[in-house]
Amino acid sequence: MSDQILLVGIHGFGYHGLFEHERSNGQDFYVDLALEVDLEAASRTDSIQDTVNYGEITDLVVAQIRRYADTQIGVPALSPLMHASSLK
Repeated sequence: MSDQILLVGIHGFGYHGLFEHERSNGQDFYVDLALEVDLEAASRTDSIQDTVNYGEITDLVVAQIRRYADTQIGVPALSPLMHASSLK
């Protein structure tokens, strides 16, 4: 069974982009995530330990935006952060 958790409007400020002014002045980045997770155990136990801590996921996304190397173009792929089993 697969459930979905939507995290909309995660905001981070980063110093990267295609243009020099984006890298020197920084800019706002907004990320929306759709997490596919199995919440069957959480629905039975009603325990926070059996679900995904979306606060931690949000913190990881913002940290990724802040530390992304200035030498790269665009926003990094966030797929490694999406593995809910590693974030529980």
